[in-house]
Amino acid sequence: MHRGSAAGIAGWIATVAFTFPVLASPTAVGLNANNPSNANVLTDTSNKALLYVIPPTIGDLKVTKTELAVDSATCNAIASLNNTRLAQNKTIEEISNKILSLEKITRGLLDSFAANEITRKDFDEKYKLFSDLGDKERAKRENAIADTKLPDESFLKSAGYYSVLARANWDDAIKQIRGANPSLTVEHIPTADAEVFVSVVGANGFTPNELVAMVNTNNIKDVSSVVEGLQIDVEPTKIGACFINFPQIMGGGVKPFPFGVTINYTHQIAISTTVQAEYNLKDVYKYLETTGSSSNLFSSKSWSEVTESHDVDELFKIKITFEHDATNEEKDIEQKRVREYLLGVAVADMTAKVVPAGNPGKTGAQIASETLVKTCGANAYCAGAAAGLTILNGIFGHSGSSSSLVKTLDVHRMYDSAVTKTIKIPGTISFATHD
Repeated sequence: MHRGSAAGIAGWIATVAFTFPVLASPTAVGLNANNPSNANVLTDTSNKALLYVIPPTIGDLKVTKTELAVDSATCNAIASLNNTRLAQNKTIEEISNKILSLEKITRGLLDSFAANEITRKDFDEKYKLFSDLGDKERAKRENAIADTKLPDESFLKSAGYYSVLARANWDDAIKQIRGANPSLTVEHIPTADAEVFVSVVGANGFTPNELVAMVNTNNIKDVSSVVEGLQIDVEPTKIGACFINFPQIMGGGVKPFPFGVTINYTHQIAISTTVQAEYNLKDVYKYLETTGSSSNLFSSKSWSEVTESHDVDELFKIKITFEHDATNEEKDIEQKRVREYLLGVAVADMTAKVVPAGNPGKTGAQIASETLVKTCGANAYCAGAAAGLTILNGIFGHSGSSSSLVKTLDVHRMYDSAVTKTIKIPGTISFATHD
């Protein structure tokens, strides 16, 4: 499929067709049923008469046991430490905000340079200025974190037991939906990767690990147990116990600081989309070369930052049409996957057009490649991009080769594909006690 005229497109035009594997999934977005509840409902992919109900986002906590032992003298010392830590946290937050502002400026410079709005000389001078300022603030933040006052080891010991029963009214929603749809089958959606997090709500001067010594949830893997009630046994540290037994000392009035319980989990969903993209290989390379010339984008968070950036959407002119209504979270997950895929395909496409040469110089693409290699982990898209950039740098590193490389990569690509992909959707249930 050709779009536009030959005069309007540099280089030559080719249509590239790629296919994604179609994976089976128990659920798909879409509901052809009455839903009198507040729960979200999904329809089974292959059986439209089968509905799955998503867990509620809020549940209740009931305290079933409490045996804590901590004295007021210990809590007075912990309260003093809490005030110090709150002040230190405020300082770290202020420095972090400065760093974010400086990073925003450097990203703006990158955009301006890529759009030919500033000269290379102006870009280099200003980028170095604000990058150096950012490095100084990062060093200042590291020092502030290192100076954070740590609690005495004795404060981190268990102060007894605190047991709660966590329950979410998942079955109530299912009963309502079954009653409104007697001809349909309604089930809990299968969940996985369940993790329980416990802390003391409002104890902002300390980390959860400093507030809670141990949590026992019998190693749950799904969240079905919250229907009948999940028993959670907590051993607060002396720090955590102070917020419960002596709230007046810890600055919370007469009521104990409550425990907060959160269960994170995942469930699968099938997303059907039509993905269209249009790009020029030389523009992709220039983007990687420009961003890779700094330590800003291709850093310890490089691959994540790239694939979460809307710059990539503009670079590839990505358009995603969802077959069914999708939540913002589902759209974000699919958008990131498409960015990863297209970046990897583009880099692989580039490497097929060039032959590596020896003794490369360290260009932005090489910096990008080296840092990607260090941070890719098991991400195949990321690793493929890193390997491709290493090969491309073999050409680009030679004096005078830049223009010839860009000319070689002056190729217009189009992408158009229907996709059904199984993705994991994260979910959260937050539990709180009620007076």
